[in-house]
Amino acid sequence: MKFLTGGGSIVCILPVAVPRAFGEHPAGMSTKPSALLARGFPADPPEPDFLQWFAQVPVRKKSPAGTPMPAPLPPPSTGPSRARPSDEGHGTLPGTALFSESAGLSLGTEVHEALAEIMWFPAPPLSPSLSPVAREVLQRFLAAPDVAPVFERPSPDSEVWRERSVACRLDGTTYSAQMDRVVVTPPGKKEGSILLVDFKTDQGDPAEIAERYRTQLEIYTRILAEWSGGRHVIRAAVATVRTPALITVC
Repeated sequence: MKFLTGGGSIVCILPVAVPRAFGEHPAGMSTKPSALLARGFPADPPEPDFLQWFAQVPVRKKSPAGTPMPAPLPPPSTGPSRARPSDEGHGTLPGTALFSESAGLSLGTEVHEALAEIMWFPAPPLSPSLSPVAREVLQRFLAAPDVAPVFERPSPDSEVWRERSVACRLDGTTYSAQMDRVVVTPPGKKEGSILLVDFKTDQGDPAEIAERYRTQLEIYTRILAEWSGGRHVIRAAVATVRTPALITVC
């Protein structure tokens, strides 16, 4: 008799001469294979070791009910902290500014890209690829007398920075900033001047808008003061594009 194993099964092969495998049998004893097997094997044979493989697998114990989860690991350190001043105030943006028909990132992107093309008045023609909403908003904004100082050149030696990216370390924090428009007039017989303008598509009360972006522009002003070294008088303002106005913040 042979035992073969494979595929999780046990196969028994009996020889043809079954009686000889177990010796002579008494008269009247059955020669059926099942009866012969019963004689040669115990009623409850032990299982081979390889069938007990699962006993070697460790059982994961369940945590008792109510056991608190372990505290998460703290985030890895990434060096000096960084901040973007333009993030300031966004948490208080009113719902009307978020969900009005012409609001959204697409309008803001179009407006900023178009205004970055303007060095001084007279302004170049607006791009034909602008959406109708952005074109209407920009035409009304650029024609408003209140915002003319943003684009008029104060003196022949004045220069303008447009969409200028800067980074500066203040009080242990490294700030990265994107300044929309900075008009710099160098010092001469008197100290120079800097006009910092941040374009916004917000609508609302001017005082509320000024307060919303005060922290952002105060940080921008400190960055410019570091660069100036006290040689310029700095003024920071928000230019609201959809309701044309120039709002001094600091």
